[in-house]
Amino acid sequence: MLLGFDLGVIARNWDFLILQGFLGVGKFVGGTVRLAIPAIIFGFILGVFIGLGRLSSRRWVSIPATMRCLRPHRSDSCCRAVTSSTDMPSATFS
Repeated sequence: MLLGFDLGVIARNWDFLILQGFLGVGKFVGGTVRLAIPAIIFGFILGVFIGLGRLSSRRWVSIPATMRCLRPHRSDSCCRAVTSSTDMPSATFS
């Protein structure tokens, strides 16, 4: 017992925690890895499309892709759409 916690519970349930809780093998529906992999793939694909949308010269594509937040706060000046090239930081290449 460490500071009043029984760490033996982890040792006794190690198979359930790793096989079913982490990997999602067995009757348990969850599984951290089983849920994380599709979320990572979907997030990557969505990020690629939003990034390409920011590079678009069509305003109806680039303005929604450059929205910084959906619900602006009164005191938060970062919550606005970048609508002109003067608002964007410029990059110089040597």
